[in-house]
Amino acid sequence: MTTRAERLSKGKRRQWTTDEMLSAVDAVKTGTGLNAAARAYSVPKATLKRYLLQLGSNSTSRNDFKQLGRNTDLPGELEKQLADHILHMEAMFYGFNTQSVRRLAYQIADINNIPHRFNKEKQIAGKEWLSGFLKRHTQISVRSPQATSLARASGFNRARVNAFFDLLEKLVDQHGLTADRIYNADEKGLTAVHKPGKILARKGKSQVGSITTAEKGSNVTFMCCMSASGHFLPPMAVFPRKRMNPLLQDGAPAGTLFRCQENGWMTIDLFTDWLSHFIQYSKPDKEKPLLLILDGHVSHTQNLKALEMAREAGVILLSLPSHTTHRMQPLDIAFFRPLSAYYGQEGDTWMRKNAGRPLSQFQVCQLFGKAYARAASVETAVNGFCRAGIWPVDRNVFDDSDLHPLTLHLLLFLRQIRLCHYPVQRCQKQANLSLLSLPINLQCTSLLLWSSRQHVLSATALSL
Repeated sequence: MTTRAERLSKGKRRQWTTDEMLSAVDAVKTGTGLNAAARAYSVPKATLKRYLLQLGSNSTSRNDFKQLGRNTDLPGELEKQLADHILHMEAMFYGFNTQSVRRLAYQIADINNIPHRFNKEKQIAGKEWLSGFLKRHTQISVRSPQATSLARASGFNRARVNAFFDLLEKLVDQHGLTADRIYNADEKGLTAVHKPGKILARKGKSQVGSITTAEKGSNVTFMCCMSASGHFLPPMAVFPRKRMNPLLQDGAPAGTLFRCQENGWMTIDLFTDWLSHFIQYSKPDKEKPLLLILDGHVSHTQNLKALEMAREAGVILLSLPSHTTHRMQPLDIAFFRPLSAYYGQEGDTWMRKNAGRPLSQFQVCQLFGKAYARAASVETAVNGFCRAGIWPVDRNVFDDSDLHPLTLHLLLFLRQIRLCHYPVQRCQKQANLSLLSLPINLQCTSLLLWSSRQHVLSATALSL
């Protein structure tokens, strides 16, 4: 006689489909006998009888059938509220890690007197529960977040985005701008110390290394520019030195403008030189002006000489709102990431071909030129402007989940809130009650921040 575990391992359970069970239930309700319906639709008689008793006189539905196995530790409705709360906090840039979610699940079950199988000694839900929770709520996954400053979180909001698009739409309508007359320019810093890519290594080895020139190095600044139609202008390279050496220019893209600055930074004078370079290759006309979209760096916005040069040449300068370039600048969105990846790959290739030799500034343009040729494609440029909503002009490209960062009211609240440290062992209940003052109430925005030293910050519920 086989055991239950053996039957489960051989897949003996639920050999029927939901459609078959629904058909069998409907057949019994229309007068067919229980045995006949079970045989006709190949469903177990006992299971069919149980579903008939559960459904009673209610209409049958696919949602009425529960999954196999035990019931979940938290009720389905409460799990749904927890899932919504996790996504809401992630949109507020205060996402939970796996430990926080497991502790929160234990607190919810404990404060609402729900029977559970969680670890009462450590006051945390198990890893198996988290795994099942993620399988039941497929819209949630474990992700590595990008560090986002408080300024960026508060700066990217609907009001500032709408103000920018009001200006953009006005300029497009007033001057009849098209994709080939809309450009975006920005700086990118690259160094002779490249970032190695992934390699094959022995499985289980604790540390895997790859040769680089040094631990860190000085940046060479490249000013890149592309249009919404996919046209890339020759870049500008700014080296961190006082005098130019012709050997530094080897391998750079054709037409590159070379300059030196003590720190390798973009300055007001260097931006003016680049703007002259831009005018030379883009050939603007006062009758058909070009739109150049830039970030709000001081060398761009507080440069009277450059502003006068742009006006005389027929170039309209439009600045992006501060702290929004990570979502609204086409070069940041679509071009610089593949450029950095290709630059790292070219650095790996050079180090393998020249074993024992370090990379220096004299190879930076050579590596940049190869990476630039791979990254500068029409598709990349078009996708960048499209995802930023700049061309085609679409202010609704960002939905509410994108534009749901910390608002001004929440920022003022966070500055005033006093977070007190409580040891977990002594004041766990106090932290729980401050978070869940009402049973199963997760409709408000709750801030629950766990420290790395087994302390919990007092949580405060804020209704928005």
